[in-house]
Amino acid sequence: MQRNTVTGNYSAPTKQFKDLTIVILHYSRPKDLRMTLQILQAINKSSLDYEIIVVDNASTDGPPATPQNVHLIESKSNIGTSAWNLGFQKSKGKYILVLDDDCHIALRDIMALLEAANTEGADLITCDIFDKEPSSGGRSYHDVFPTGLLSFWGCCALIRRSAIEEIGGFDPNIFLWAHELEFTFRLLNSGKKHVFVPNVHAIHRKPVPTPGESSSHKRRLNLKNHCYIAAKFLRTPHVIKSVLALWVAVLYLSLRHLNLAFLHDFLSGLRTGFINRAPVVDYSLSRKYAAEWPYFGLMQQKKISKPRSQKHLMIG
Repeated sequence: MQRNTVTGNYSAPTKQFKDLTIVILHYSRPKDLRMTLQILQAINKSSLDYEIIVVDNASTDGPPATPQNVHLIESKSNIGTSAWNLGFQKSKGKYILVLDDDCHIALRDIMALLEAANTEGADLITCDIFDKEPSSGGRSYHDVFPTGLLSFWGCCALIRRSAIEEIGGFDPNIFLWAHELEFTFRLLNSGKKHVFVPNVHAIHRKPVPTPGESSSHKRRLNLKNHCYIAAKFLRTPHVIKSVLALWVAVLYLSLRHLNLAFLHDFLSGLRTGFINRAPVVDYSLSRKYAAEWPYFGLMQQKKISKPRSQKHLMIG
């Protein structure tokens, strides 16, 4: 297996920067995309100078129809979450808002994220994610799996363009799930800041998953990606402990699902991670991930809780 990097052509655009580029990743959900675009295009450009880029990830039903003022980029194949990088490379915004095609966010919340970025000097700015409006009984995704400041829910996040130019976009070795963790690892290791903004939310229009009901396929992919990230980034004492914890998870999941494929994914993830090994410079950051991130310790001993503060929470 070849070493796969996350670098790309992120040189500054020739035209003047806009305030914001919204990059939407689309795959075979044209109705969801239409709804998201309708909501975003209602934003008055006198309030915010922005552009919208849609990256079609080789949808099975062909590329989506988009308005003329939306830039459509077509990936030749479905490359997973790293397809967002195609949009990053064409962006002209000082900040980039990452969105799933079935996720939307109101103008007031976008402005709050931008204000937090400027006030705190942050490079990654995230918010709460609900499956529908809280006033209509919506549930928070953080109630199921709180990420704290060590990762984020990738369906909506604001990233400073200069941070992407420096550390690269999403890792092509991760097709789906945990790409946010890998990106946050690199961001914090480079000395940049992650801010979580309470009382700001986006709507991810699908039900919050029930804990423990993930399919065998999802669990396998998630396990593989966590093995990859641990082997790639954690310092030696921490990677040894985390690999042992992940091995316990492999045994548990193999027995629960009666599927030995978990062992293959465990070994495959570790192998790719060690091929791409780049231990973090900050030893304390490695120790923090090893101690606090659930998959790197005993999975039942979850130490991360949902942020409750009314103030911005920041790391970095």
